Amino acid sequence: MHFHLCIIIGLVNFVVLGNSLRTKDKIYTKFGGSSGVLHLLRSDADLKFLLEKPPSPPYIPVIVPRMFTRENILKLKDLGTSVINGIILINDRTSLDTFSHESRCPNQYGGLLLKQTCDVDDPQNSWNPFGTDLMNVDFDFPIFYVFQDGEIKKLVNCTEKFNNFDMENQHYRSLCSVEINSLMSAAGSTATCMRRSDLVRNLVPTKYCDPLKGYNVYGTLFEREQVDDDDHASDPSEKFILVTTRTDTSSLFDGFYRGAMSSLVPFATLMGVAQYLNAVLPKRIDRNNSNVLFVFFNGESFDYIGSQRFVFDMQRNVFPANKTHQRQINMENIELMIDIGTLDDLRTLNVYHPSEFSAADKFRETINAYNSAHRFGITAIDKFQANLPPFSAQSFLRVNESFPAMILTGEPKNRFYQSIYDDAQNLNFTYMNRSSELDFMELENITLPGQDNVQYKIRNMSTLIGMVLYDFITGEELPSEFVNMGVNVDFVDEFLHCFLVTSNCTLFRMLSDDTNLPEYPPIRYIGVNTGNEAFLWTREITGFVLGKKVEKSEDECKYLPYRWYSGVNGSGECKLTTHNYTEAISPAFLIPEYDWTSNNYSTWTESTWSEISARMYLRPSTSHEAFSFATGFIVMLISFVLVFLINSRSDVLFADSTSTTPIAPPASC
Repeated sequence: MHFHLCIIIGLVNFVVLGNSLRTKDKIYTKFGGSSGVLHLLRSDADLKFLLEKPPSPPYIPVIVPRMFTRENILKLKDLGTSVINGIILINDRTSLDTFSHESRCPNQYGGLLLKQTCDVDDPQNSWNPFGTDLMNVDFDFPIFYVFQDGEIKKLVNCTEKFNNFDMENQHYRSLCSVEINSLMSAAGSTATCMRRSDLVRNLVPTKYCDPLKGYNVYGTLFEREQVDDDDHASDPSEKFILVTTRTDTSSLFDGFYRGAMSSLVPFATLMGVAQYLNAVLPKRIDRNNSNVLFVFFNGESFDYIGSQRFVFDMQRNVFPANKTHQRQINMENIELMIDIGTLDDLRTLNVYHPSEFSAADKFRETINAYNSAHRFGITAIDKFQANLPPFSAQSFLRVNESFPAMILTGEPKNRFYQSIYDDAQNLNFTYMNRSSELDFMELENITLPGQDNVQYKIRNMSTLIGMVLYDFITGEELPSEFVNMGVNVDFVDEFLHCFLVTSNCTLFRMLSDDTNLPEYPPIRYIGVNTGNEAFLWTREITGFVLGKKVEKSEDECKYLPYRWYSGVNGSGECKLTTHNYTEAISPAFLIPEYDWTSNNYSTWTESTWSEISARMYLRPSTSHEAFSFATGFIVMLISFVLVFLINSRSDVLFADSTSTTPIAPPASC
């Protein structure tokens, strides 16, 4: 075999995850790699060729996304590794209608009541009707994604040149092939994997998997009272409206976690709500006004990791941590929870709640009243039912079914949910790039003409929810100077630009003095590295948006609750912040001797793996291989015969001859 033809770069691995009940995306790769003949799979005819005893197995299909369906992939899987030894997905949006490999019922095993979860067999009554559930399928071969045009061209050209003709007689010629190396270490379920990774029981320390973990970010609208170290007990009279959303997303392939429509839209919406309320309500009008607790959960894509840990900490009276010098907050302090879920169309706002309470009706009525007054084009619909969409409120309702929680979400219309194509294009996002013209942290006049794009729709949604929350907090109408003011659309524009296109953006530069920000956007997959960029930026934006500007020098602004930011035009500013963060790791990994089969908490882990690589080469034809083998075998037999003959006649061929030359005595020293 000739391995010098081409090294493939820009290769992205299929993420391997597992939990206590099953392994998610379990893939095994042989030591020494998986190799196979390349076969372009762009049509049903190409698939049929592989299904009908192809002549030169094993194969590694190069498949376009529109053919990467559950039905097709399972057909390839059923052929076994003797026929299919891997799959390479290439970037091609041509004729791509849907591409979502999450379950039709995301987080089906971590919800409020298992009996009342949605039905995966009924797409019309599921939360992700376009889902294929390939994320939950075990594979015996590696699956890779190639996204760079140059590498895709190499794969296609090599296959077209050597493989894609006279298909029935492929075994008579050399074929373009590929060898893939990606050794995954996941050892079955989480229980098995964690047990095998236990350093106490393992004489040779080896890690097979790590628990998914990150950080939740939170902040309050109003500054909280500082207390002594021995006075952290919660105050029953301190009330909060809890407003939440998730920041994370997921995908089949490592590094491609855009989540534009699935999680970035609600993330941007809640950040806009925070900006609005901080502007119109910088301090309490009345001492009895409820505070607002904004929480950005991490890990919600994996059975609500972030919100489960948040509730767990509340139940143990350790939120917030004692080092914050603030009173603890528990579930009794929460008078209302508003959880912002997916907002696929930004025109309809379904208000889900599993129990009757007056705040739910009032919220819907107030939404519609403000919408009519300002013509936002948003309709709120009451959804009083037990079958709730898969969002963070379920972690709270699982502990207390009568907890006053509402989930705000639109109709599920995202055809690329939790996939590599849930990106800026899916969101129809085009960067307006107007931030240099004005201070986009200030509110703007919403009566001025706008555009029919996603930035304005998010602005309207954020402003509408903010207006309703103002009504809930104060019980009063908006002050006259704020009646026609709303979230700044350029703030939304910059927010989306930073998280979808590049970290080297205006908003991030306002938060950091780093002059070498990366050109790629932050990855919002929770992962196993808690200090990822998405968390750091979420923390900084939350502090900046909720912070109150104070006149302090940079030297006086080094320690929390004060925070120094580069600010508008890099002029620098000090803010009194109310934000902080908590761990987002499942309680299952904190409880000694936890019962992994109890289904009480999320148990997702990520496999460790070795460095991935792939290379193309020309595999000789079957006849060439047979000829080479036969030639080698004959040469070996001839060698054996020659060695036998030479060895048997060695006394003749290598006989000693008598020397007539006397041997000189050794010289004396």
